[in-house]
Amino acid sequence: MRLSVKPAVLATALKINGATTAATLPAAYGATGDSESILVQGHKWACYAIFLDVNHASTTRLDVLVQEGPDGTNWAPLQTEVVAAGVATLSDYEQRKATGTATGLLYTVHVPVRGGLYQRLRLKVDAGTSTARVQYSLSGGPV
Repeated sequence: MRLSVKPAVLATALKINGATTAATLPAAYGATGDSESILVQGHKWACYAIFLDVNHASTTRLDVLVQEGPDGTNWAPLQTEVVAAGVATLSDYEQRKATGTATGLLYTVHVPVRGGLYQRLRLKVDAGTSTARVQYSLSGGPV
């Protein structure tokens, strides 16, 4: 049997709120901070590079929630779990990153592809009117 490797997708702009340019991030998860859905099937890893173009003085934290779905329309957040006495308690896996005062590349989010066909990001800030843009790349895995 011959395995073929799916080509990597490199440094592609991800739309947030319908635009590939920087989008103003909300203070609560909602449509204005949602990225477009991307097809991740056949890959092992998705990497999202998050850039702050405007870092408002009152913004101290950026929150990122990665969601997966079967069809690019219905979404569920990735889960983390704590096991105690044989019982797994699930909670949404959310990353929180301090923003500091700089602009440019803030950090990268590395996400394993766990069987969902599509992924998207939900972004929000704790305060202020900061703007962000995202690039993504996909890698690894036989087709």
